[in-house]
Amino acid sequence: MTTSANPFAGRQRVEQQRQVRSAEDYLDSGASVAAKWPKPGAKVEGDVIGWSPTEVQMTDKDTGEPLYWEGKKKVIESKLRFPETSKQNPAMQITVDLQCEATGYTWESNRYIRKELPEDDGVRTAYVHGELAKAMRKGRQAAAQKYKLSTQRAPLEVGAHVVITRGEDKKFANDYFGYTYVVDWTPAQFNPAYQDRAMDATEGPGDDSPWEGGDDEPPF
Repeated sequence: MTTSANPFAGRQRVEQQRQVRSAEDYLDSGASVAAKWPKPGAKVEGDVIGWSPTEVQMTDKDTGEPLYWEGKKKVIESKLRFPETSKQNPAMQITVDLQCEATGYTWESNRYIRKELPEDDGVRTAYVHGELAKAMRKGRQAAAQKYKLSTQRAPLEVGAHVVITRGEDKKFANDYFGYTYVVDWTPAQFNPAYQDRAMDATEGPGDDSPWEGGDDEPPF
């Protein structure tokens, strides 16, 4: 089966950094909440905490059927006109998990109906394909130049700070109207919040000695 190229694939350095949320994180946090942009100018902002280790095939939001490229359109499996050839071209995506500020709500359906999230942990999953994949690629390229990295693009890494802004709707070549995006990408080493958390993790619980102020001798 022929699959599309992972938009984040590339140098070995990136491959080595690949991570996913642990099973414990998933169980503790509950089901993932999809990142949503209800109108032009809407933003999703957060730090990368994980991503899918491989591409996954897209599915139709209503039927759950897998999607394939037939010409320039994504078509569900049951409506393929040329299944033998079209099944060679599944529509693929990756997911990127972002730790955002908890808002206590999300948006449902294409009409963006507000839904309350009483136990919101702030984690949002971006389903990356098409225009969003292009925008992330451009954002990472711009970050590599801005921060004078020795790579063509900033790496996909835990701790990178990402701001994804929805642009105006656009009519594409297949008469499909979709969103455009702008992505601002800050590498982990230049993300102060992530560096502060990393520093806190290395310092341990504190500097107080359990032996200070007592008469017992330390066991060494």
